[in-house]
Amino acid sequence: MIRHSAATQWIRQGTDRSVVSDLLGHMSESSMAPYVHVDEGSKRAAVERADARRREMAR
Repeated sequence: MIRHSAATQWIRQGTDRSVVSDLLGHMSESSMAPYVHVDEGSKRAAVERADARRREMAR
C-alpha cells in the first residue's frame, strides 16, 4: 500500500513516469497503469488550463 501511494503521489507531483517506473523496479512504463488515478480535481484543473489558454489565444 505504501509503495502504491508513493508512486501515485510522485506521478501527481509531475515526476517523470520513467523515473517512477525505475524507482519501483518495473521493466516497462505500461506496468505503471495501476498507479495512475485521475481524480476530479485533476480533471477540473486540466479543463480550466485549457480554457485559460483558449481565452488567451482569443485576445
